[in-house]
Amino acid sequence: MNAPLWARLALRVCDAEFRRRHGAELLDTVAQMRAEPRYEGPAGALRHFAETGGDLVRLAVRQRSAALTGVARSGFDAFAAGLRDPRSAVEGVVHDTWLAARALRRRKAYALTVAATLALGLGAHLTIFSIAHALLGTPLPGADGERLVAVGLQSSASPAPSALSAPDVRDLAAAAPFESVVAAAADTLPLRAPGRESTVAAVTIVSPGYFEGLRVRMRAGRGLSGHDDGFDALVLSDAGWERHFHRDPAAIGAVVRLAGRDFTVLGITDPAFPGTVGPVELDGYVSLAAYERAVPTARDWVLDRDARNLRTIARLREGIGIEQAQAAIAPLSARMDAERRPASRGQRLVLHPEPMARLEPAAPVFLPPVAAVFLALVGLLVLVAIANVAGLALARVLDRRRELAVRLALGAGRLRLLRPLVLECVLLGLVGGGLGLGLAWLATTWLGELRLASDLPISFRLRPDARVFAVGLALSVAAGLLAGALPGLAVLRTGAAGALRERGGSVLRGRARAALVVAQVAVSAALLVAGALLLQSLEHFRGMDLGFARDHRALANVNVRLRGLDPQRGAAFFDAWLERAKALPGVTRASYASFVPIGLNNDVRAARAEGALAGRGTAAWTNAVAEDYLAAMGIPLRAGREFAPTDDAGAPRVAIVNESLARELWPGQEALGRRLVLDGEAEPFTVVGVAADSTYNLPGETQRWCAYLPLRQNYRAERHLVAVTAGPPEPLLPELRRLAAELDPEMPVTDLRTMEAHVQGGKAAFLFRIAGALTGSFGAIGFALAAVGLYGALAYAVGQRVPELAVRLALGATARQLATAVVRDGLVLCTLGLLFGLPLAFGLARALENLLVGVAATDVATYGLVALLLAAGAALAAGLPALRASRVDPAVSLRAE
Repeated sequence: MNAPLWARLALRVCDAEFRRRHGAELLDTVAQMRAEPRYEGPAGALRHFAETGGDLVRLAVRQRSAALTGVARSGFDAFAAGLRDPRSAVEGVVHDTWLAARALRRRKAYALTVAATLALGLGAHLTIFSIAHALLGTPLPGADGERLVAVGLQSSASPAPSALSAPDVRDLAAAAPFESVVAAAADTLPLRAPGRESTVAAVTIVSPGYFEGLRVRMRAGRGLSGHDDGFDALVLSDAGWERHFHRDPAAIGAVVRLAGRDFTVLGITDPAFPGTVGPVELDGYVSLAAYERAVPTARDWVLDRDARNLRTIARLREGIGIEQAQAAIAPLSARMDAERRPASRGQRLVLHPEPMARLEPAAPVFLPPVAAVFLALVGLLVLVAIANVAGLALARVLDRRRELAVRLALGAGRLRLLRPLVLECVLLGLVGGGLGLGLAWLATTWLGELRLASDLPISFRLRPDARVFAVGLALSVAAGLLAGALPGLAVLRTGAAGALRERGGSVLRGRARAALVVAQVAVSAALLVAGALLLQSLEHFRGMDLGFARDHRALANVNVRLRGLDPQRGAAFFDAWLERAKALPGVTRASYASFVPIGLNNDVRAARAEGALAGRGTAAWTNAVAEDYLAAMGIPLRAGREFAPTDDAGAPRVAIVNESLARELWPGQEALGRRLVLDGEAEPFTVVGVAADSTYNLPGETQRWCAYLPLRQNYRAERHLVAVTAGPPEPLLPELRRLAAELDPEMPVTDLRTMEAHVQGGKAAFLFRIAGALTGSFGAIGFALAAVGLYGALAYAVGQRVPELAVRLALGATARQLATAVVRDGLVLCTLGLLFGLPLAFGLARALENLLVGVAATDVATYGLVALLLAAGAALAAGLPALRASRVDPAVSLRAE
């Protein structure tokens, strides 16, 4: 009977003496197993190799490197016994697991310390992994979600992709690499369910075939199809069903009033479907054709190739990758770009995996590097936690070194001695991993409940899913194996005689333990510095000068397109609302803007001086504003004038630029009277004013280029009213809503809040809170791990030095001197950790410099405070071992030796 080829090759690796003694028996045993019915066929052969091959390969390597024939023979005997009776090996593992659990019950303090250490490290890693997985790696539910790609437009002025226009989507639908192409855009529309008051609903406008192309599962009813374009139909999301119908089954077939028209509810989507337009918690879906009927002014951007509003997703054909599809659509991309207005050319189609662009089209550019930084940081924490546990396990194993040495001398196999030690750490790893998953669930729940200052319901869906649980399980087992195997091998490799002779010494003589503590202090120092700088930035942000005033100012948002008003009627509504707002008691000034600084939306376009080469524009924040806007916002005018009522559609096109844009486009020259060209605009603008720089997107932004356009020449259906009050602005908010209702009872007014509330609840403060909370938490975890590691190293060193300490006491040393020596060892390790950690902290702070406000990345006070905190923690961690050292009884200790 022939043994498999892999078994014969493995036997060739073994030494000659082993092959002579056991080769025939080994091959015969493997061949007999291969002949069993359960190993028949190719699948059986693979199963046979999976169950036996790894053990045989390890045995071969061990025999080649073994120095003693007795060790080799015992290893073969155990291997052959396991082959003949696999149940005995399983029973041995079960028995050792039970023994390990019983041993841990007797050492509760050790077990709790190890489990808590792993829980902190794994919890931090799983928290960041959950966030990164939710934002970058979770495919849409449905069949073959991995074949979905996001399609964006990338301009020469900015690497960040943007959305597509409706004509772009129609052209792309015929592209060869794609099985289907769908698109969606979000809007807010007034919705009134039967028997309920009118509310503002977040609605997704979808292209034909959206539900079929994405294979959206339905909770009830059906989705929209191409045959539904002829009538007004609405599909509710699960959240919209809850908000507007309180989960009433009668919602299917109900008629709701949406944007002034009757829509019939066709179905309800599955709760697992998140939509494709970012973190907005949607209320429902309508077709593009129905949206055009409900909002007639939408027809402009539906037909305009330069109106990029649609987030587009394509399904790749079977067997086609992203790179192949990218190359295939290059000619189409060039043809589409040639059909744009000259000022808008220089765009090309780019493809990214769908999950990466779900948050927003530009996310594939900025989100992966941020996720990589945080994953690297928490990866360091996990390694530090594993090393910390390895140190604790090493101390526990070394306490038993004489017992293990005696058992080795009596002939016990090394693997047999090592297995219970590793199983203890694996059990604790599973417990720590379970606790870490719980911490990750709590952290992501808290982060998911943070809200931006917006009327739109935003949900990030960050909670761990099955993949996160699988990663947690794998990390838990791996952490236990590493933490248990390394110290066990370190002891067992010394042999019986070496283990019996080994004595401990100063903690500084244990290079591995010392390096562990130094690494822990270094990582925790870097994280604590970063967290402290970000938290200080949040405090500075709350009172910093943003370049515009935020006290005594009220905000309100209206989108007249939701009521179907054309530009003429929309402009009349805005003029009337503004005049009535100015007439309110206590209002000293009021104006309009299409965007408010530090808001969720913005308009960034390529700007260049007239005559400059196309494609070399500067990405400038563009805002269409009314007269008196700069004064209403408290933004100083450095030169020229503000817009006037005469800057209307019949007047020459004008613009105001900020100082940074003026210096960028016309360095060393006067900007007034110069001509400005903006991407997407057919005619240039004459600069009539220069405004002071202010904050537009995020505090601390390094590029503050901005151009203001007059609303009378650049009509916007959605505007933010800014009203300046002499007293507190809060009482003005309901008055602004009342004035809008007097002009149109069904006009929705959203984002009613003070400017201060807008700033403190906006995305800037949101980012500071999340970044500061995460980094500060990781720093605190690192600090705790460093303290535990330092305590474990010093406690072990003191335990090993008991005879030495007893001799020193017998020779006249005082208890205080011994305690001081132990504390000094701890402070030396902490100092070494700071020498490595503070430069690492500086590098991390420089990486986060764009998020720092009011505090420098080199803030000496922060670095000094962190160093003092870690030194105090090191002194406290060394306190208990020092106390133990001072209480050594020389007589008892020497008699025991």
